[in-house]
Amino acid sequence: MRLPTPLLRTLKRAGEALEPDTSKKQKFIEAPIPFLPDVPQPPVVSSPKSSGTRRKSLGRNRLTKPKSILQELDLDANDTTFIKVVSDEDSIDEAPILWSALAGWEVISTPLGEINALYRLDQSTKHFTTLREILHMVDRQDLLKLYCMVVTYYENHFVAGAGLMLWGDVQVLIDSQEGGKCSSVWNHRSLWQIRRWRLYPLSNVHVLETVSGKVLYMFADVSYPLSVKLMERMLKHKLEITKDVWAMTCLSSAEH
Repeated sequence: MRLPTPLLRTLKRAGEALEPDTSKKQKFIEAPIPFLPDVPQPPVVSSPKSSGTRRKSLGRNRLTKPKSILQELDLDANDTTFIKVVSDEDSIDEAPILWSALAGWEVISTPLGEINALYRLDQSTKHFTTLREILHMVDRQDLLKLYCMVVTYYENHFVAGAGLMLWGDVQVLIDSQEGGKCSSVWNHRSLWQIRRWRLYPLSNVHVLETVSGKVLYMFADVSYPLSVKLMERMLKHKLEITKDVWAMTCLSSAEH
C-alpha cells in the first residue's frame, strides 16, 4: 500500500530529527582541553637510618687512620741535624780533670754502703757507682783494663751492691755484641723509647738510656745488634755531645 505523500514527508522529517547531530558531536570532541597548571611533586623523604646503620657509619669514620704528621727521617741531612749540644753535667761539681791512666780499682765500704774506687797514676781517686760517672775521665784502654780487673775479681768473690752494677755495665760494653754473653740485653729493642743518647769522646763510648730505665754502653767503633727502628728513634732523639767537644769538632772542620 502506498502511503500518502504528506505522511511520507512527515515521517521523513521525524527520521531526520531522530538522526544524531554528528556535527555537534564532532565539535564537542575537538574542543580544546582546558590548561591545568603543573602541580609540584612533594620532595622524596628518605626514612631515617636505623641505629645499627648509624653505628656502622660512625664506626667507619672512627676507624679512619689519621695521616701521620711525623717527618720522614732524612739520612742525607747534615750531621748537625742529629746532634744536640749540651753542657758537661758529669763534671759540674768539680774542676776539669786532666786525663790520667788507670792504676787500680776496688770496692770499698762506706756508712752508706759499698762504692767503687778508681785509682789513677796521678794518685787521684774517683768514687763512683755507675760506669757512666767515669766515662769523661778514662779512655778505651782504661776501660778494657777495668773490665779485666772487675771480671778477675768476681771470679772469686760474690757479686753484689755497687760491684754488681759495675760488673753488669762493663759486661754490656764488652760482651753485648751479637753472640756475646750479654747479647740478651737487646731483646725487644724495637719497642724501646729513648730517654737519652750521649757520646763521651775521651772513652769513645755511647750511653743509651731508655724510658724504662735500661742503660746500655757501646763503643762508637763496635757493631752492636741495634734494630732499624731503634736507630731511627735514636737519630730523631738526637745525640748529645758536650759544648767543648762540639767547639773542637767545629774548629777541626774549619781547619780542613
